[in-house]
Amino acid sequence: TGNWTVTYYFESGKDETSDYSGYSFEFATDGTLTATHSTGTFAGTWRIGDSSSDDDSSSSRFVINITGNKRMDDLQDDWVIDSISDTEIRLSDDNPASAEELRFGK
Repeated sequence: TGNWTVTYYFESGKDETSDYSGYSFEFATDGTLTATHSTGTFAGTWRIGDSSSDDDSSSSRFVINITGNKRMDDLQDDWVIDSISDTEIRLSDDNPASAEELRFGK
């Protein structure tokens, strides 16, 4: 519960964390997700569960569904859970070629 921020986002060989400066994310217990920024509010959903792809159903995933702008579109994925604690969520892409990483912190 509470508000989270993106503390690290790496995509396509580049640190893009600054793209999420000023965004606040709330993961509600009912599975809704709200991203808030001075430019607007974006609604979506989240869940923890098995992969949605048939080729890797053994991994637990953090599934984010949110759209509205390029930044939100980039977060929409079924992320591999690296670790979750009360203060940090560490996620990565299941495609090693993308080397994509996402971290949320409080």
